Amino acid sequence: MSTTLLTHNIRPYADLEAMLATSHKAMVVAATGAGKTSVAVKYLEDHNLQGLVICPKVSICQQWDSVSDNVATMTYQKFCNEPDVSAYDCYIFDEAHHTGASKWGKAVKTLMDSTTKPVIGLTADPKRYLDGGRDMGQELWDGNIVYGLDLIQAIEQKVLPGGTFVCALFDAGAEMEKYRNIPVSKTLKGRLDTCVENCLSIQEILHKHMPTGKRKGIVFVDKIERVQEGAALIQAAYPSEPTWYIHSGRSQKENIEVLLAFNKAERGFIVTVDMLNEGVHVPDVNTIIMLRHTASPNIFMQ
Repeated sequence: MSTTLLTHNIRPYADLEAMLATSHKAMVVAATGAGKTSVAVKYLEDHNLQGLVICPKVSICQQWDSVSDNVATMTYQKFCNEPDVSAYDCYIFDEAHHTGASKWGKAVKTLMDSTTKPVIGLTADPKRYLDGGRDMGQELWDGNIVYGLDLIQAIEQKVLPGGTFVCALFDAGAEMEKYRNIPVSKTLKGRLDTCVENCLSIQEILHKHMPTGKRKGIVFVDKIERVQEGAALIQAAYPSEPTWYIHSGRSQKENIEVLLAFNKAERGFIVTVDMLNEGVHVPDVNTIIMLRHTASPNIFMQ
C-alpha cells in the first residue's frame, strides 16, 4: 500500500524530490516524530527503489523493517566493515548526525564518494554538539538540506504534543556535603543550609508534578550501574507501579521482550541508558524523567 503523507510533509517531500533530481545527496532535517521516515519511504515507493537503511541501533532497524517492504536494514557498526551494498538503489542514513563518528565516518564518506545513487540523511539536528559542533549536513551532504517542521513548529501545529518542563535539584544535601569543609561566611552558610532544608525530596517532586491518572514513563540514567538506583527511586515514589529496565548489558532478546511488555502495559515505568532516546517509537508515554545530565541538545530534545 502506498504511503500517504500528512499535510506538513508534502512540501518537504517535494523539496526532497527536487534536490535529488539535481544532486545525489539530500538530508531531511525535522523534529523527531514529525514524519521523516514517511518522506523517505514515499520517495522509495514513487521511484520504485530498493533502499538500504543504516541505523545506529538494532531497535531502530527493527522499526524500519516493519515500515516498508522497500527497505533492508543494517547498523552503522556493520556498515563500517564496508560490506558490498552495490545491489541497493538508494541509501538512507537514519539519525544522520551519527555519520560523523570516527568509527564509521570513513565508510560513510567512501560510499558517498563512490556512488551516484541517492543518499538520504534523516535527523532532527545535523550537528554533533559533543564533537566541536560539526554540522554533518554541511560536511557530508554539502549543504543539500531539506527542512521539515522543527520541534517548536511541530508543537504549535499540534503535530507533536507539548509538555511541561520541570527542572529540580533533588540531591542538594549530597552536593552540599562536598563543600562542607570549605570556609564560608556564617551568613552564606546559613543561607545554604536553609536552601537545603527547604528542598523537596525526589518523591515530593514527583508527586507534585507528575500527571494524575495513568502514568507511563521513561526514566533515563547515565550509566548501567545507576539503572537499579533509578528503578528503586521510582518504586519508592510509586510502589504500585510496575517497573522495567533495559540497557546494553542485557541480551538483545531480553531487551526486546521487556520493551514489548512495557509497550503493551497501560501504565508503569521503564528505566534505560541511551536506548530509547532516538528513533524508537514508544506508545502512550506521558512522562520523561532524566536522572542524568547532558551537554548535548540532541540528547535532551530527542
